[in-house]
Amino acid sequence: MTIETITVPRRLDAVSAPQLRAQIIASIETGVPRLILDCAGTEFIDSSGLAALVSGHKAMRLKKGVFALAGIQGGARDIFDLTRMDLVFTMYPTLPDAITALEVKP
Repeated sequence: MTIETITVPRRLDAVSAPQLRAQIIASIETGVPRLILDCAGTEFIDSSGLAALVSGHKAMRLKKGVFALAGIQGGARDIFDLTRMDLVFTMYPTLPDAITALEVKP
């Protein structure tokens, strides 16, 4: 099954979130069944960034696809813990871990 990866910018904020959201939605609309967002280089996520991720997650769920985040650390990870979004998103420690998990996931 096809897995697509999108690299999340270093700062996911009001400036970069609309572009990321558009990229996520475009991928989903092409029919990609599994999407991983590589957050290894992401240092900061604000509420606009989190909203873009939630929007993408919801859109993928409506298409019955798999949406995962990989490599979230530090301050970027804190936003997920503080908002309890760590319970909503499927997260993996690294991109290779996410790819391996999604390759075997039914």
